Amino acid sequence: GNAMVAWLQVEAGHFAVYASRYVSGSGWDTPSLIGGAAAESSNLQLAVDSEGNALVAWEQDSGSHLDIHARRFAAGSGWETEALISGAIQDCSAPRLSISATGDGAAIWQQFDGSRWGVRGGRCSAGTGWSASEQIDDGSTDATSPSVALAPSGEIESQLEIVLIAFVRRRIYEIAEESAKREHDDRPKHEYGV
Repeated sequence: GNAMVAWLQVEAGHFAVYASRYVSGSGWDTPSLIGGAAAESSNLQLAVDSEGNALVAWEQDSGSHLDIHARRFAAGSGWETEALISGAIQDCSAPRLSISATGDGAAIWQQFDGSRWGVRGGRCSAGTGWSASEQIDDGSTDATSPSVALAPSGEIESQLEIVLIAFVRRRIYEIAEESAKREHDDRPKHEYGV
């Protein structure tokens, strides 16, 4: 079958994003520079559907913070325009992608707002491009380690109401640590000697 690969490769002294497609019967396409031509890129993610459509997302250094960039490959027509999908003024990281059988996709990442980490996401529709990003978590505490999955139909409602959006809050770890400390403190104290 066909395949798509993406990787980070040094270009003009920094890491940029490259990709190549394998077509059954004809082999690998010539690698293409698809992103990060002028700035350091990292933490690359790739998702591909059964028709050969693909999404690539990565962190890119803006000079003052990390943004999330993405690019879509449309089967039959090639790479669409690179997009800045985070639109933030603070660091963004840990992009994750999912793509449906219809070629629609979603991206989710963690984003710092100056005081806390939160989870934001955006959707990509075939033919119309990326939506504005939306906050996913409730904003009450730090939220990190996002993950995303789409229904096979690719149906996405506002607020990214998709089959599964999971995130892990640092508060969970804080609660676990507090609980462990309480258990330790509540243990009986043994006295030795008389």
